[in-house]
Amino acid sequence: MIITGVITIIPLWVYFMGAPKLIPEQDLTQELILKYVVYLVFVVAVGIGFNVILSHTSLVEQSQNFKQAKETLSDGSFWIKIACSVVVIPILEELLIRGIICGQLAIWYNPALAVIISSIFFGILHNNIVQFIYALIIGLALGFIYIKSKRLILCIVGHSIINLLVILLA
Repeated sequence: MIITGVITIIPLWVYFMGAPKLIPEQDLTQELILKYVVYLVFVVAVGIGFNVILSHTSLVEQSQNFKQAKETLSDGSFWIKIACSVVVIPILEELLIRGIICGQLAIWYNPALAVIISSIFFGILHNNIVQFIYALIIGLALGFIYIKSKRLILCIVGHSIINLLVILLA
C-alpha cells in the first residue's frame, strides 16, 4: 500500500501544481497561525468525537467491508501503519479530494458546493457505510478548513493527526 501510494502521489502532485488552485494569503501573521491551530483542533476533535460515536453503533458490527478495512489497517508493524496511515494516505487523499476536487469545484462553482461534493467523494472512497459516514463528516470539516485557509498542508496535518490518534487509541 505504501509503494502504491507513493507512486500515485507523484502524478497527483504534478497535476495539483499545474492546475488553477485556491491561493492563500502570503503573510503568515501570529493571528493567522492561531486561527490555523484552532482549525486543526476543531477538525481533530470532530474526527475523534465521531470515531468514538460510530464505534459504539451497530453499524460497526453489521458492515463486513468495515471489518475487512479494519483488518487491512491493523496488518503490519506499528511503523508500517504509521508510515501508511499517518504519512502516505493523508497526503494522497488530501491531494485528490481537497486539493484537486474541492479546489477545482470551488473555483468553477462555489465553495459550499465544493465542500459537500468533495466530502461525498471522500466518503465513497472509503468503501463501507461506517467509514463513509465518518469520512463524510471529517470531509466537511477538512473542506471547511481548506476553503477558509486555502492551505492544503493544514488538511494533510489534520488528517494525519486524526489517523495517528485513531492508531494510538486502538
